[in-house]
Amino acid sequence: MNKLIKIITILALLIFITGCEEKPIGKKVVIKSTKDMDSRLKAYPEAIEWYKDSLNSADSSFNLGLFYDDKIKDSTKSIIWYTKAYEMGYKKAAFNLGYLYEDTIKDYNNAIKWYKIAFDNNLNTSTANIGMIYADIKKDYEKAIKWYKKGIEREYTVNKKYCMAIS
Repeated sequence: MNKLIKIITILALLIFITGCEEKPIGKKVVIKSTKDMDSRLKAYPEAIEWYKDSLNSADSSFNLGLFYDDKIKDSTKSIIWYTKAYEMGYKKAAFNLGYLYEDTIKDYNNAIKWYKIAFDNNLNTSTANIGMIYADIKKDYEKAIKWYKKGIEREYTVNKKYCMAIS
């Protein structure tokens, strides 16, 4: 019985020591190879760094989304990176997704969806964008006023002028 306990103790100790050596606590995982990276990024050193750090950093993922949106004009890739950033906790990415769907893709239902998510994360500027979609695109003035008022309630006073323009 004592031999069994010694063997189990030694095995547990070996497993612990081996495990600690292979996986140091707090080690950051970084993409070392850029061979799978979009070749359009290679001309921009900052984009390469964001790509390498994108597994761990919501900021890097957001920056890649912004980069694809502004510099490369690739909505599909931008959506992927903004979504990843949002899932990693970068809440402002929800607003950017809403804006991308509204302004570039013209998918107003998805724009409203992402703006509502932004609103739920206290990004009150989204209320103006939702209101404008309802007023200007969908011609649903009741919903537009509802969203403008939600912004006003959260002290986003810019919505007052939009609300007065409809009333």
